[in-house]
Amino acid sequence: MAYASSRERALIDRELYLPASWMDDRDRCRAAGIDDEICFATRNEHFGQMLQRAADAGVPFAWVTADETYGQVKHTRCWLEQRKATHVMATKVNDTVVTTGWAEARVDELIAALPRQRRKRLVSAQDQDATASETRRPDPDGVGHRTPAATSPCQCCCRNP
Repeated sequence: MAYASSRERALIDRELYLPASWMDDRDRCRAAGIDDEICFATRNEHFGQMLQRAADAGVPFAWVTADETYGQVKHTRCWLEQRKATHVMATKVNDTVVTTGWAEARVDELIAALPRQRRKRLVSAQDQDATASETRRPDPDGVGHRTPAATSPCQCCCRNP
């Protein structure tokens, strides 16, 4: 688990994921120095344990991000919501989420219901195709402005480059 502030970044926790096939072979575990009291845990259980340890230690976090592996786990999202922790969790478009009105809805349906100017697709530099020459950035009227992918956003509508 990594922690980032405006000044620094640090790794603050880690858990070694051991597949069930390893954990079922106790002789192999002992040979690798894994104590008998260590049990199998899914990646999502490790993530939840690390989040809980950070909260218990008083780590001041304003928001949490996670990829689709963790974003699809509803109890993790609920845990964050109960603690009023802002979060960005990747998930599948056909997954369901709990809305602010406590209704369950499919992600793709929620996105489709948004007014066009409220939709944004953000693409990381890492995910961009090497041949891409431009990226579309929405503006308040939904028209959008095109800027070269390698440069900063246009200054007329994108206030936070």
